[in-house]
Amino acid sequence: MIHADAATDWTGDDDVAVVLLHPDVEPDGMPDLRFELHELVLAGVRTIVVDASCLDELPSPVIGALLTAHRACRARGGAVAIRFPSRRALDQLHRTGLWRVFDVDAVSPRLTYPSARRRSSRGTAPA
Repeated sequence: MIHADAATDWTGDDDVAVVLLHPDVEPDGMPDLRFELHELVLAGVRTIVVDASCLDELPSPVIGALLTAHRACRARGGAVAIRFPSRRALDQLHRTGLWRVFDVDAVSPRLTYPSARRRSSRGTAPA
């Protein structure tokens, strides 16, 4: 299932937390995710930033856990943001309309733009 690693991923701001989602071979990974999100909300976090870059898709139990956390965060004036979803997960969010619910940032940190590659491969001759 899915494992959440949030214990060491707090940002400098007390009301924002970053959670890294990654595949886990243990079948009991889903309760861990729900527990981590619940603990963050109880700790007073208003905005949860979810890094989904390690997942190919977002299973429905994960979406359910994120929606539950989103409702709690929204009540405090915050939200749940999904960062770096795969193309498949992004399509899934669009198909279900959830891209309107979550703050979705699809630009991957691993993405390199062709123009940037061209410039870096040309090199510069010393003047």
